[in-house]
Amino acid sequence: MSLSGAAEATPKSLAKKTNRVKYYIHEPGKYQRLNPKNQTPARFVIGQRYKVGTGVILLNQNGDVQKEIVNAKWSYKRFLSYLLEEFGGEELLAFQWVPQRVSNSFKLSKINCGQLCVPSGGCVKPGCICDKGVCI
Repeated sequence: MSLSGAAEATPKSLAKKTNRVKYYIHEPGKYQRLNPKNQTPARFVIGQRYKVGTGVILLNQNGDVQKEIVNAKWSYKRFLSYLLEEFGGEELLAFQWVPQRVSNSFKLSKINCGQLCVPSGGCVKPGCICDKGVCI
């Protein structure tokens, strides 16, 4: 306890919280290979474990880049499982999960992307995916 009477965070308690959030966002183990392709902002995932959302994926279809919107009723973890089941190799370029509280599948299908990607490599608008410096 500090002099003010409030409990202080110990390194162990901070690590627990950090690991829990890290685990949920980055999904170690079987989801590990999806990490470099994941453009889901952390703010979309934290606290949304059982909420539903829409998946946006960027695919390489025989050299053509194609953006698709998939199931609007999946949790983040179910969406990651779907990606592992359905896509392998270089076919899946990038993806993003957008919770229903942020946007729905209809709005995501109508969103106007085209801006330059932000320096961190993502896009500002939900449902837009950064590819070669441009949000699509």
